[in-house]
This record gives sequence, C-alpha cells and structure tokens, in this order.
Amino acid sequence: MVKIFIRSFFVLTTVLFINPIFGQSIHFSYLDFAPQHVNPGNIGGFLGSYRGAGIYRDQYNNGTQVKGYKTFELGIDLPVIRGFRKQDWIGAGISLNNDTRGTFGLRDVYSRIGLSYHFALDKKQTSSIALGIQMISMNRSLNTNFENGVSPEGILTGRDNELKSFLVGANQSGRKSITARDWNIGLVFTQNGKSSNLKLGVSTSGLLPSGLGFKTSADSAGVPFKIMAFAAAVNQITKTTTLEPTALFQITEYGGREFMFNTKVGYQIKKDKKDKVKAGLGFRTGTFSAIFLIGAEIKGVNVGLSYDLPISGYADAPGTQNGFEFGASYIGLFKKTPKPKPIVICPRL
Repeated sequence: MVKIFIRSFFVLTTVLFINPIFGQSIHFSYLDFAPQHVNPGNIGGFLGSYRGAGIYRDQYNNGTQVKGYKTFELGIDLPVIRGFRKQDWIGAGISLNNDTRGTFGLRDVYSRIGLSYHFALDKKQTSSIALGIQMISMNRSLNTNFENGVSPEGILTGRDNELKSFLVGANQSGRKSITARDWNIGLVFTQNGKSSNLKLGVSTSGLLPSGLGFKTSADSAGVPFKIMAFAAAVNQITKTTTLEPTALFQITEYGGREFMFNTKVGYQIKKDKKDKVKAGLGFRTGTFSAIFLIGAEIKGVNVGLSYDLPISGYADAPGTQNGFEFGASYIGLFKKTPKPKPIVICPRL
C-alpha cells in the first residue's frame, strides 16, 4: 500500500508541476480536521451518519514586527441519500473558514455549501470515485483605522493621497469589505482494504472571474485560481500499530508552489478497543519548515496538535516564527431504537 501511495501521488504532482501557475494559499498541516477544505469529494466520504470537524492555525504571530496568520475552519457533513444505484450515495456538507492576517487585519471569510456523488466501483463499496462541488461565498475586509494617515496603498505605492478613496465604503467600525463568489470542483478516489485505506484526490477553484480587490491602484486582487492534490493512507503494520502518511501539493496564482508531507505512527492502547495515540514528523516547502504532530482517537473523538518550525524564509525574521494547529473531529451514528409490537397475553391462560 505504501508503494501505491508514493507512486500515485508522484503521478499527480508531476502533472501539476507542468502547469506554470505560482502561488500559496491557506494551508493546514493536520489535514484530518479540514476534509472539506482539502477536497469537496471528501464530503460524505466516511463510515458513519455525520461528521463534525474543526481546526485552528496560528502562524508567525510571535515576532515583534511581523503580524501573522490566524485561521480556523469549522464544518459538518453527512451522507444524505442513496444514489442512482444501490451501492452509490450522495453527501452534503457546509463549512466556514476565517483567515485573518497582516498588520492591517486583512480578513477573508469563506462560506461553503457542497454536494458530492460517490460512485462505488464494486457492490461492497470497497472502492469508489467521488465527484464533489462547492459553492463558495467570500468576504474580504480590511481595517481602515490607521495611525498618522497611513493606508496600505500608501505604503505600497508611496501615494498617501489614495487614503480618501480607500476610506469610501468603510463601516462605522472602520472596516471596508468586498464580496465575491466562486466554485470548487474535486475528484477523490478511495480504496478500503482489510489492513489499509487509501485516498487520492485533486480539486480546482478560482474558476470565476471574481474580484477581491478594493479598486485602488495598489490592490486589484482577484479570486486566485488554485489546484490542490492530496493523498492519505492508513496502513495496519501490526495488530496494534498503524502507519499514516499524508501529502498535499497546491499551486495558486499568488506567491509560489507548496508541498507538504508528514507521516504519523498510531499505537492502539488496548487490543480490545480502537482507541489509539499518534505521533509523527513531516516537512513543508515554500518557507521550509519541519512539522511535528501528536494526536489521539478515543471513543470516536479524534484530536490532534501540530507544530511548524521554520528553517528558512521567515525563520530569519525577528522573534520566534513558528506555527501551531489544534484540531478535533467526531463521527457519529444515528441509532434507531426498535419499537416492538406489544404482546397481549390472554388473562384466561
């Protein structure tokens, strides 16, 4: 299974490297807790009645001069109805992502509503291909309460006379905002075996010519076109030990390419229970960083913590330029309580 994981992801990333698009976007290290962000084909793609997941990331916020990123995502999804065939099913999900960054409090809010169709490749549903689609509503806002008459455009262009036009449209709290819409489309292949599970997927967004700029000379940003590929596997090495590699590659219009890889080792605490603890290592390119991960699965609750330690790039900035994440998820079941018909006993017997 490990060889299949490496070979399959190598094919995906080779295809994507051919595309001459540059950029970096919102990213997470612990992908378990952001399934809808990774690919809309993940919606409803699990064994259970419903799934709730959330993750929070804090990055580059320990410096004295650099204001970093604060990002969180919350989502819930579920398989809702059978598909056109008995072995197919349809999933639905909603998620919310909030990303705040920089000295001027630039904030992006993504609200997603998604559907997925899971096409089973066999009657036992051990292998499937899912097509997912999300409608995304985006809101970008920026703080206009600057000291000494300074604006972001003035800093970038040296023309502070743009401050008047920038302030037009700001609300009472001093924030100016703009909205846009987008679509995210993804494919996910899933294979479940007796001792291993594999997921491979690719998605693309930024398909509409929507703008997220504030219409000044220094800010004409549009919704970035993005391609994201991922691979995740769980391999049962022994009766109590699992190996869980995860990889992600994404490219956007802004900034550069990014590749992330990590591997967790899971240890089952008790042989008669599925509860286990996890720990692992990984790395991220771009601003090259080492990744440390710990986690646990206890009674259906999955929790995890990751720590990014920059080695290049922002590592040279003042302060400790690290990043950490905390995430949790839960898969639940709707249990149906049987209602047996009452048995009437004849009093004469």
